[in-house]
Amino acid sequence: MMNAPFSSLRGSSASVDKVIAYLKACVADGRLSPGQKLVEADICNSLDLKRGPVREGLRMLAGQGVLELIPNRGAWVRKLDRQALADMVQTLACLNAGALFSAIRKNDEQMLAAQLEPIMAAMRHAKAERDYLLLTEKIENYHRAVIDLSGNPYLTYLLESLHVYHYRRSMAAELKVENWDLYLSGYEEAHEAALVRDFPKAVMAFEVHSQRLQAALAREPAVF
Repeated sequence: MMNAPFSSLRGSSASVDKVIAYLKACVADGRLSPGQKLVEADICNSLDLKRGPVREGLRMLAGQGVLELIPNRGAWVRKLDRQALADMVQTLACLNAGALFSAIRKNDEQMLAAQLEPIMAAMRHAKAERDYLLLTEKIENYHRAVIDLSGNPYLTYLLESLHVYHYRRSMAAELKVENWDLYLSGYEEAHEAALVRDFPKAVMAFEVHSQRLQAALAREPAVF
């Protein structure tokens, strides 16, 4: 979780924070979909707030790239195009490499397995059930666990600022069904290397996966 010193960086009121947290949760759990228009009155009623904090929350999330705000027309959940998804893949690969290095250096094999293996098992189950949105959620959890194991709160802050919950919903909608076996295989290879603290092999597996995914997003349809 994000450490307290970072909580003051945004500088917003408690009501605005409530709006932001609510809208993030709605995007993450599917109540709001990419491309969907937001209705201010509905948000006000759901949170029992006036329009001022709601509009400020919308403005802040638009500034962070989660929403699109068009004057006199309203706000929409931003739909990430393929280039934006590819850019995010590259960014997450860089962030993950740094986190993985520290996690492997600071933790023994038993601790790595205790924290990562249950998440990998959940990823396998989600793939077997063909629940690809759940799979992307578990993949996000895996990256968060690696960052937690790194012990570096700045990496946590960086991950939060990327709004990965927004990215994963767009990615789940973009990739074709046949991609997910290959998608998970990249994590399996990196995971096995991480459990034995083989950083070069783990980070190379993640890099190959990242390059494969970026290449897939450049094709129509998006396939590995």
